[in-house]
Amino acid sequence: MPNKFITLNLHLYLDDAKENTAYENIKKLKQFGLHITATAPKKVSKRIEDLVDVLLYDGENDLLKGDYGKPDYTFFWFENHLFRLDFARRERQPHSLPVLRSMIKGCELARIYGFEYVIRIEFDDLLSEESVKWLINQAESMKEEMLFFRNEYSKNPDISVHTILYKPDSFLEIFSEVKQEKDYARLLNELGIKKSITLEEFMLLMLNYRKANVKYLDGTKMESILVNSTFNLHSSPSSLIEGCLTDIMKCKDGVNYFSYVCYEPKDAKITLRQKLSGGKIIEDSWLAKPMNWAYLPINKDTVTAEIIVNSDVYSTYEFENGLLNGDYMSTITFKN
Repeated sequence: MPNKFITLNLHLYLDDAKENTAYENIKKLKQFGLHITATAPKKVSKRIEDLVDVLLYDGENDLLKGDYGKPDYTFFWFENHLFRLDFARRERQPHSLPVLRSMIKGCELARIYGFEYVIRIEFDDLLSEESVKWLINQAESMKEEMLFFRNEYSKNPDISVHTILYKPDSFLEIFSEVKQEKDYARLLNELGIKKSITLEEFMLLMLNYRKANVKYLDGTKMESILVNSTFNLHSSPSSLIEGCLTDIMKCKDGVNYFSYVCYEPKDAKITLRQKLSGGKIIEDSWLAKPMNWAYLPINKDTVTAEIIVNSDVYSTYEFENGLLNGDYMSTITFKN
């Protein structure tokens, strides 16, 4: 029987390649005894309509159009049992408004149907049964009204919008006034923000500004708390090239590493070409299959390195004494 205390809310922005992921995910979550509400900007298949308990179509899927200035770095992460990669990118995020609206609509549905808590995930966040039980236990025992995983990225702290737990009334009290872009722009001004920021940063600023009653957990421990779960299966930054995200990464051991993660099924050829101080050229290549990865330490005698995707040079890096020159922020962290 569905848990009458909690509803799980998903936002379904699907194309044909993603629908099967959403369908299988919802079917599994239903087996865990969760009531499922969903919001979608456009029509979804009948098999998904029949599977969810409540589905709301929200045709107002307007992207942010204003110029809010040059954004700071945002980080797209990939993690497994060996290491964590944090890819630094400067990207505007026009989807902030529709994503926040989907959370607001999900809370409104929860309030209508009398649920005390909402577990909110994206359709491609695949929660294990252990994670669902942990979230239900948190809702039943915690004194706070909301739970977020908080990330400390140097001067840009934010929260994860993957796997959030909150009371719908408490969430709406903070965010329900954001109905259109003019509301978002007004609140940025009220917060004293003069640059482009991510939704994750905006939400943390608003939670602090409105003095919300929040339980924050360390974002770097999310995957060790929500065990055997997968996050962001399909989601990826707009800076993908041939389905891959790749960079030269800094590491606290003082060595630079080349790394890539492949998100989409395009079978790209990734090549790292290193030119050493004596003029020698070293090339290493990989065929990037979906959801695979590679990393390789940069040679201590490297002067320049090129990352080549198929036949095109994607990026070029300069080194001095074996270390990167310039303001590069991507990092690799190895696990013991």
